[in-house]
Amino acid sequence: MKNSPPADSPAKPPFSPQTEEAFEELNFLSPILQEQTPGVLRQKYRRLCQYQQEAAFHYSPPDQPGVPQWQLAPDLLPLVLDPPSWKSLSEAASQRIRATNALIRDLYDEQKIIKDKILSPQVIYHDPSYLRELVHLPNSPVPPIFLGAVDFVPTSDGQWQILEQHSAIPFGLGYLLQNRRLVSRAFPELYQWEELEPVSPFPQEIVETLRRLSKQENPYTLLLTGFPGPEGFFEESFLARRMGIATVSPADLLVRDSKLFQRTVGGLRKVDILVRRIRGSMLDPVSIANTSGKGIPGLLSCLRAGSVLVVNDPGSGIADNKALLRHSNEIIRYYLGEIPLMKSVRTYHAADRDQADYIHTHGSKLRKALIQSTPLMRGYARDRLNETLPENPTDFLKAHPEWTVGQDLPPLRSWPRLAHRLTSRPFFLRLFTLSLNDQQIRVLPGGLCLQPPRKTSHWIPTDAPPTVSKDVWVMGAGKARGRSPQQHRKAPPLQDQPLGSRSAEALYWFGRYIERSENLSHRLRVLEEIQWDDLSRQDQRIYWPLWEAIAEANDQKSFVQRKSPPSDTLPLSKNLIFSPEDPASLYSSLLMALRNAREIREKTSPEIWEVLPQLFQPLKRSRRQLTQLSRNQLREICGQVNQACALLIGTANRTMTHDEGWDFFLIGTLLERASGVVPLLHRVLRHSCRVTIQPHSENPDLTALLRLLSSLDVYRREYRSRAYQEQVAELLWKSRDAPYSLAYCLGRIRRHILRISGRPNFRTSLNPLLTSMEIYEENLQNIRMDRIFPFSIDDPETPENPTEGFIAHIEKAISQQHREQEEQLDQLHHLLGETFFHNPSPR
Repeated sequence: MKNSPPADSPAKPPFSPQTEEAFEELNFLSPILQEQTPGVLRQKYRRLCQYQQEAAFHYSPPDQPGVPQWQLAPDLLPLVLDPPSWKSLSEAASQRIRATNALIRDLYDEQKIIKDKILSPQVIYHDPSYLRELVHLPNSPVPPIFLGAVDFVPTSDGQWQILEQHSAIPFGLGYLLQNRRLVSRAFPELYQWEELEPVSPFPQEIVETLRRLSKQENPYTLLLTGFPGPEGFFEESFLARRMGIATVSPADLLVRDSKLFQRTVGGLRKVDILVRRIRGSMLDPVSIANTSGKGIPGLLSCLRAGSVLVVNDPGSGIADNKALLRHSNEIIRYYLGEIPLMKSVRTYHAADRDQADYIHTHGSKLRKALIQSTPLMRGYARDRLNETLPENPTDFLKAHPEWTVGQDLPPLRSWPRLAHRLTSRPFFLRLFTLSLNDQQIRVLPGGLCLQPPRKTSHWIPTDAPPTVSKDVWVMGAGKARGRSPQQHRKAPPLQDQPLGSRSAEALYWFGRYIERSENLSHRLRVLEEIQWDDLSRQDQRIYWPLWEAIAEANDQKSFVQRKSPPSDTLPLSKNLIFSPEDPASLYSSLLMALRNAREIREKTSPEIWEVLPQLFQPLKRSRRQLTQLSRNQLREICGQVNQACALLIGTANRTMTHDEGWDFFLIGTLLERASGVVPLLHRVLRHSCRVTIQPHSENPDLTALLRLLSSLDVYRREYRSRAYQEQVAELLWKSRDAPYSLAYCLGRIRRHILRISGRPNFRTSLNPLLTSMEIYEENLQNIRMDRIFPFSIDDPETPENPTEGFIAHIEKAISQQHREQEEQLDQLHHLLGETFFHNPSPR
């Protein structure tokens, strides 16, 4: 490890910078950069982009319709803050947060700053983020801005100015942490400096600080998410996993007797701390009017009773009002009695006529913006005022001047960026703060640095989506390394982490859709290996029931209702693989698997998210040339998807914690497997009754069925004979060892349910579920094969030309079993939902 950056640096690296100033900013990295050829740097950049894709490190999920796919392109070069710059920035951020904590407490209590005429009441009361319903609520032991952020812009004269602050839902901490991780993997040679301050402990410090501020020794903490924007896809699940807590939505929570509970698979669990990531106005639809009706009814009664801590404070959004920036100096002097350490970007509020005239006159030079985030203001105008805000900033300035500000942005300083070549771009810096109490603020020694993709003089990422994200280095003294005061406290006993009902249901469906995708891709690959074009019409009639069974399961009615096999099955295969309209197609099943995985991202391992993109790659490559695809290509696509599904299941088995969440994943896979066997077995067995076969010959229909169900080898080991009706049915109905038999699937499901019920504090009654499962398993073992198949193929009493009544008897018995098994599997699915996913019993 190197102790410190060298004072002097050798010559330039082996590529030409766009400007001399661009490289001088990173002079001390010259020795490392000199060792890299341009080809090696391009390779590192490609590797960095690959890591970014594997980590799903972007704003929006890849499957969310109508959401722009804003990619964050990472950068190899960091933004470096030397000790003087860091001291200036961190002290300014700390001062702002301390003053803002005092402001929020005052605005929701005595409102002294308004009575003393430091602030105009219109600035506060015209802001929809000011929630009058929260006035005079008891003060929380947690500061109003527990986790905050302050935005800085660098001026061309080497100074800094404060652009905004984020007091309600500071965005970007997850991106900051992941930036350091990805770049250090792609370019480890850069991370040699011993004095580089770490950022990875920050999520644990958040949890430790909350634990210290709470009354409970070991408070039960959750992260409340509603995915308010596309940025929440990565951010919230990443933070929850790093903090060791679960994410919940408002639907997962309920209030009873002024206490907040989470719905879990084992009953209701009392919640002590809620880290909110949704707007304060959306928290309690009973006490805080919102037209959506969403939220947690009765949550404010819990706050009044002091039974739960909500961070950040529900009313803290008022401090994000950009109109307060022009009063920031007065606010600091009023509450802290201190001289402001850093000035804000010059801001004009259009509610004042003189300032509105200035904004109109100098509009081309000013950044016009709403006082709060654009989605919040547009939602407020739509829901409360029944109007739509115009898209053009000049037009909404005329419609609602009280909601509009103009900011005189200074010329921005640039910083080098290294992708395919060295360039220089303006940048924006966000620092994150942690309030240990109202006066003691810790600033994370790092930050979120964003740059535009193209050269521009004025650019703010809140106005236009950024596409370049940089790691931020703080060069410290190398002693304390940024440790917080809580880091050396003795950790309390570990708290149990019950599995939420929503998470359990998402894991269950994730397992079902992965199993469905694996089964469908495998079955289509097997059927495409049987060259349909080369079969005689007689052979096509023998194999067509296999296609019919798959088509019926995927609601392909045009194929199922045919009186005779089609001349070509290629259109059916393409529909079953690629159709986005078919909810049971391979494409739709993979898409639903991804959506369910997104809901429980903190429950899945990072390795799973490296494998998930591989599921879609074969389909994405082929969809553009769908009409030209041949059977061999379809077979290859199905094989690749099948292998990717198997890889995902194997990766999950190796990397996921084998807790109750893993049990629900496996329950989903097993129930989906059983549900896929029943219709296939029914249709093929009924058809095989009417197929005329020669004595001692093998029925190709049944052999193909065993291949479709990955059971041909198991059958031959068990019976050491050709494929006979009664033996195939017995294997797939009653075997406790064949992975695709109903008895095996039900037995394993019951085992996982018992594992779940054996965990600590599990108080849900499982009697109806387990009783039903015992009945199902007993029914399978009690099937009388001699009554369904009264004669064996080798039995001398079997008639050479079976009568219609003989065949009808077998068909009726098979159909009866099919109906009973489908009803039992459907009932099992509903019992699982009633028992685990919608259980209201408190504890």
